[in-house]
Amino acid sequence: MKVTIVTNFKSVAEAHKEVLGSLFQDCLEIETLSFDLDELNQEIDADVLLISLYSIYVEIKKHIREDAKVIILGTTITNEQYKK
Repeated sequence: MKVTIVTNFKSVAEAHKEVLGSLFQDCLEIETLSFDLDELNQEIDADVLLISLYSIYVEIKKHIREDAKVIILGTTITNEQYKK
């Protein structure tokens, strides 16, 4: 399964990627995209998108596949939260 993390800043996306990688290890293909590197002007090929803000979703929804699942992150995902 391909997961794409979309944030305003690459450093934030990479931090989320590190956490997801530690939770799911090699079960996911994880990609990061960010506005600060102007990476969001193309179709996003992902099964699941984790988007840090609703306002980002509004900006990029035209680039999201119709069958993709979209999750707007409301909190930070950590290993401790997953274990609960």
